[in-house]
Amino acid sequence: MLSENQQTQFCLENLKDQKVNKDYQVKKWDEKKKKIVKVKIQITFTQDNQMIYQQEGVILRQEFNQDDFRDQEILTDMEQIQFLQWQGEYGPNQKKQGKWIAIWKGEMIEEVGGYYENGLKLGQWKQPSKSYWSQAQLYESGEYFLDQKLGRWNYIYDNQIIGGGSYDQAGGQNKIGYWIDYDDRFSNYRQVAHNGQYENGKKVGRWEIEYRYDNNYPFSKIGGGLYKDGLKHGQWTDLDEDFSEEKQVTHNGEYQNEIKVGRWDIEYRLNSEKLFTKIGGGQYVDGVKNSKWIELDEEFQNAKQVVLNGEYKNGKKMGRWDIEYRSYKIIIQIGNSGGGQYDDGVKIGNWIDLDEEFKYLKQIIHNGEYQNGKKVGVWVEMKRVWYLMEEGFKKVNEIKYDI
Repeated sequence: MLSENQQTQFCLENLKDQKVNKDYQVKKWDEKKKKIVKVKIQITFTQDNQMIYQQEGVILRQEFNQDDFRDQEILTDMEQIQFLQWQGEYGPNQKKQGKWIAIWKGEMIEEVGGYYENGLKLGQWKQPSKSYWSQAQLYESGEYFLDQKLGRWNYIYDNQIIGGGSYDQAGGQNKIGYWIDYDDRFSNYRQVAHNGQYENGKKVGRWEIEYRYDNNYPFSKIGGGLYKDGLKHGQWTDLDEDFSEEKQVTHNGEYQNEIKVGRWDIEYRLNSEKLFTKIGGGQYVDGVKNSKWIELDEEFQNAKQVVLNGEYKNGKKMGRWDIEYRSYKIIIQIGNSGGGQYDDGVKIGNWIDLDEEFKYLKQIIHNGEYQNGKKVGVWVEMKRVWYLMEEGFKKVNEIKYDI
């Protein structure tokens, strides 16, 4: 299996050889949804060694790389693409040389940077982590030798060391021994760390997942499980991909060599609660959902406690699916028949959909017909006032879709 750096280099070589655009998924903060989402961008290399990031034809970033293009790191966070720049000098051989500093939104980041010698990082460095952005100013600090990390490296957040560990001395950049890794989606609202042992760059044994509400609280255990030769194995408590202060959701079940099997439960708690409560789940067969499931709406959070109830067949939704809404811990059905029918994973027939921004203070639904997953005919928009829920939903608008 290729490492992340090897995969990046492989992609860069292909881009250079083929002279084509390459699609990438990068992280972006969605202000409306209050969470990190994945968006697609394109990266292109030109004949004159320019690296161009663009989205839907709009150029986001354009760099000229005087070094070997294979040493160019691909940025995977939208804010870094737009706002992070490095500034320094090149030597007579067109390689980076001497002190280089980091620029964020046009201003120098204090005490961040390091030295190059003949295009290679050398000595002590402090640099933004791969997840650095406006809501997670997380740094990593340690020593480079000929562009390879070695020895002790620390993760720094809010001027405190919150994690890190050691790299081997052989120059292979393999993590060894005990590490506290920061979460890939670490932010002010998702302060999550992963603690455990590495052997030759692979996770082994028991790993704990810890979380804290904010900087004034200690980290506490919230999940974890066993790794076997770098793969999850046995019983695990995973955090939801969108786990945050407003969506404290875990998934609990069994892995067999990183593949989910058997019963998995979904559990949830409010900020004020210490214990998690089961609110959903279902069966996996070889990593694929099957049989009856209760799963969470994609935008589930404290203010939008919505669950979906129905059946999977070989990973695809089939038959009737119901939509249910919880006001605190009381389940309230959406309308008389919230939800509708699926055929081979595609919506068909009459449906009651939730508005994209549905939540406790904005209870809006849409009632109409699907044909092969597309809305057709007249769709009715209906609204219910949160403090008059017994009066039900009332029509507020109509939208007509072409057949």
